[in-house]
Amino acid sequence: MVTLHSFLAECYAVIISMVATVSRELEAGKIVRLGHLGAFQISVKGTASETPEAVTPKNVKSASVIFRPGKKFKAMLKDLKFVRKSI
Repeated sequence: MVTLHSFLAECYAVIISMVATVSRELEAGKIVRLGHLGAFQISVKGTASETPEAVTPKNVKSASVIFRPGKKFKAMLKDLKFVRKSI
C-alpha cells in the first residue's frame, strides 16, 4: 500500500536525483533538455580578449543557470492574463 508520505518521499527522491544529474551534465558543458519541460544551460559573463587563444578561466567573471521553457510553458506565458488583486 502506497501512503501519501511514501509517495511524497519518492517524488522528493526523484527531484533530488534530477538536480544531481542536471548539475553533473551542466558542469560537463552540456545543454540538458527535459522534453516538454524545457532546457537548462550554463551562461557565463566575462571580459573579452584580443584572440581566442588569449582566453583563460580568469576571463570568466560569473556563471549562471538559464532555464528555457518548453512549448506549453511558452504558450501559457503568452496567454497569461494579469489582474490587480485587492489587498
